[in-house]
Amino acid sequence: MKWKFLLIMIVALMTIVPGRTFAVEIPDVSSGRRYFDYSSGCEVFSGNVYVHWKKRNLTITASEAKAQLMSQKVWASGNINLTQGSMTFKCDNIFVRGKDRTVDILGSVNFLQNNIISITSNVARFSWKSKMADFYGNVKVNVLSKVNISSGNDIYSVGSSVNGTYDHVQYNVRDNTIILLDKNFANIPNMIFPEPDPTENRM
Repeated sequence: MKWKFLLIMIVALMTIVPGRTFAVEIPDVSSGRRYFDYSSGCEVFSGNVYVHWKKRNLTITASEAKAQLMSQKVWASGNINLTQGSMTFKCDNIFVRGKDRTVDILGSVNFLQNNIISITSNVARFSWKSKMADFYGNVKVNVLSKVNISSGNDIYSVGSSVNGTYDHVQYNVRDNTIILLDKNFANIPNMIFPEPDPTENRM
């Protein structure tokens, strides 16, 4: 049961909302193989990894996942599909930092929400705390119907007029609102898929 407890704890840390308390829901978890890798300090899940939280309507699928309890970090790779409600992220790799409640989404990022907007990019970063998603590098926006956009202190509805390619796009997932559309953005972060550090998993 060690592997299931570890996964529950990490995801619980990722989904906490300040000021509220949630009962820990035991997810349905399946994978072809699971074991503890002492060289990386990670619990490893491989082969059709599937995790589903019924109450939160959250599902993650991947080819492989690794998790560290002490560092509260998760690595997942291969055919990633993260869905929660009407939001879906697809990508090659994700790197979760549970302490920061953020996830780096790396390689062939494909985002869809409410069937009203799709965004593709090279990389993205999503915060569970702020519900803000930042997309970087060859970001392509495709508004399928109408979406909100922020301009100064005003928010108004737009359609396909914002479709195009950008360096950086910031999108509020909770409010379905585009915050920034940057054509020239010099500060694209160097986001990588790091190797686990086994020393971070020590008591």
